[in-house]
Amino acid sequence: MVVLEANVPIARRIDEERAAAAEALGWKYSKIVIGTGAEDAAKAMSQALDQKPDFIFEAGYNMSAFGDQVARAQSQGVKIIAQCITDKPSGPLIAVDCDLHSTDLMAKATAAYIAAHGNGEDVIQLLSSTAFPIDDYYGKSLANQLKPWCPKCEVKTVSFQLSDLGTKLPGMVVSALQRDPDTTYIVSSFGDALTGVEPALAAAGLTGKVKIGGYLPGVDQYQALRDKKQVFWAQDQAPIAGWREMDIAVRAAVGDPISTVTNTAPVSQVLTSDNIGSASFDTSGFWLGVRDFADTYKKLWLLS
Repeated sequence: MVVLEANVPIARRIDEERAAAAEALGWKYSKIVIGTGAEDAAKAMSQALDQKPDFIFEAGYNMSAFGDQVARAQSQGVKIIAQCITDKPSGPLIAVDCDLHSTDLMAKATAAYIAAHGNGEDVIQLLSSTAFPIDDYYGKSLANQLKPWCPKCEVKTVSFQLSDLGTKLPGMVVSALQRDPDTTYIVSSFGDALTGVEPALAAAGLTGKVKIGGYLPGVDQYQALRDKKQVFWAQDQAPIAGWREMDIAVRAAVGDPISTVTNTAPVSQVLTSDNIGSASFDTSGFWLGVRDFADTYKKLWLLS
C-alpha cells in the first residue's frame, strides 16, 4: 500500500495510524508527500503506481487532479481509497471516507452553531482552498443549511491556494473583513488555514471583532478553544480514520462488503470552549473521538 499524504498536520497524524495498522497486518507501507504545485498530485500518483501497490490512499484531491494516472491505476488493478473528496466511487476509486454525506453533516453542525449563537444577521467569511473541492462543497452546504434557520445570514468565500497558507492568506482575511465590516464569523474549511490569521487580525486592530471556528481543526485550534479565543470546531476526522480506512482495504482484500464501513458516517463532535475539557485527546494533542480504537480493529481482524 502507498499513502499520498497531504502535507498538513491532521493528515500526517492519520497516516501514522495507517502505518501502525499496516504493521499490525503485516502489509508493506510507503508514503509520498504531495507538494503544493498544480501538477504535484499527479506526479505523486505516478510515483505511487511505479511501486505497483494493491492499494493507494489519498485525501482531499478529486480524481481529476491525478489526470491520466487514474486510468493507469485502473489498468494496473490498483484500488484507491480516498478521504474528503466530492467524487463518488467509480473505476479504481473503490471508497470515499468523509464523503458528501458526512460533509453535509458537518456543515449542518456548523450552521446549527451559528444559528443558535449568532445575531440572526451574521456575515460569515468562509476560508476555502481551491486545491480541495470538498472545501467548496462544505461552504455551499453550509450556506444552504443555514438559510432556513437564519434567512438573513450570508456566507462569503475567501478562496486560497495551499501556497497561501501562512503567507498571503492572513492578509486576504484582513482585507475581507475590511471590505465587509459587518462580518461576525470567520469559518475555516480546515484548521491549518488559520496559520498567521490571528496575528494579522491583531495587527489590523480586528482582534475580538469576529468569532472564529470551522471544520477539521488541529491542535492549535483545540488550544484556542481552551483559551476561549475561538468558539467552535466541527470535527469528524481523527487518528481513527487511519484504521477505519484500512478496514475498508481489509474488507476489499478478502471480498467482504465495504459498505459496512462506507455507509456509516465517521465519529464526530462539535467542540466548543464549554465541552472541550471532557473530550478525548491523544498525547500529541489530537482529538480521538473513540479511545482504544487500534485494539478494537486488531480484534476485528482476528489479530489479537
